[in-house]
Amino acid sequence: MKLPPDAQYIRIRYDDGDALADFVNRVISNPGSWFNAQPELDLDKPQPSDSALIALFSARGPSNPLATVVSGEGDGPIEVGMQHRLGPRASGVFAELGHPIPDTWHVTQDHPRRGLVIDVGRDEPSLRIAQWVLAALDLAGRAPATDGVIVQWFDNG
Repeated sequence: MKLPPDAQYIRIRYDDGDALADFVNRVISNPGSWFNAQPELDLDKPQPSDSALIALFSARGPSNPLATVVSGEGDGPIEVGMQHRLGPRASGVFAELGHPIPDTWHVTQDHPRRGLVIDVGRDEPSLRIAQWVLAALDLAGRAPATDGVIVQWFDNG
């Protein structure tokens, strides 16, 4: 599926890495651009809620994870970021769940509240990035969700 140039939001199934790879390719070809991807909540099921006080003082991210893929300016790296509720050392949690961060990627931040940030370089295949992000979102989700993610595109140009 090719993304129309004026698309803002699109729904992608977890098993459709090619569709998300189109977004990754768009990020690669448009330095300074990015997209967010988040599991689509199943609003027919009760969603977790935290009190404002707990949310303010806890060192946890959102129950519905948010992934961002961004392209650095010029020859800067492609980065994958994720706000999550996996707790400290999300990179280790992903490894324990059978979804390790690839050895060629470099974790630049792994914090329970500020999230996980990974430098994937510029030569990584877009499909590999897309498949890793989709699987990570599926594993990190704590809120009842559907079989897909909602993606939003941002163009800095």
